[in-house]
Amino acid sequence: MTDQGIIERDNAQVVRSYFEQVWNRGDLLAVERFFADEFTNFGHTGPDARALIAKIVETWRTAFPDLRFEVDDEVVQRDAVVHLITCTGTHEGRFEHPAVGVLPPTGRSFKVDHMHIHRVRAGQIVHHWGTRNDLAMLQQLGVEIITRTPATLTSSAGWMPTSGR
Repeated sequence: MTDQGIIERDNAQVVRSYFEQVWNRGDLLAVERFFADEFTNFGHTGPDARALIAKIVETWRTAFPDLRFEVDDEVVQRDAVVHLITCTGTHEGRFEHPAVGVLPPTGRSFKVDHMHIHRVRAGQIVHHWGTRNDLAMLQQLGVEIITRTPATLTSSAGWMPTSGR
C-alpha cells in the first residue's frame, strides 16, 4: 500500500470511529479528541465549534436514545472522507428542531439517509459538511409539515402572477 493509501485508510478510520464513539455511543468527551482546534462545521469555526457538535449530539441522543449511524458507503480521496449513512432512532425524549420547534416524544421510529463529508488532517477532523433528510424523518415521526403553495409564496412577497404572459 502506498503512503497515500495508508493516509486515506487512517483518515477513513478516524471518521468511522467518530461516528461510532460519539454518535452511536454518546461519548461526548471524545469530541475533543476527534476535532482539531481549527475545526469548521458548515462554516462555523473555532474552539466553540467542538462544543456545538457536543451539544447537537446531546440533543439528538436525548431525543433518540437508540440513535444509530450506520455507514453504508465510503469514498476516500486524499484528506476527504465521504460517507453515505443510514440514520435510525426512536423518538423517546424532547427534541428541538429548527424547522418545527420543540417536539414532545412520539414513540415513533425513523430511518433516513445522510451524507457527510469530513476533511481529516493529522488524525483530526478539520471540516464537516453534510446533508440529512429531515423532512422524511419528521414525517416518519408524525409531524404535520405545513407547506405554502407557490401562489401563497408569491402573494406574500408582494408579487402576483399575471395570466396571459
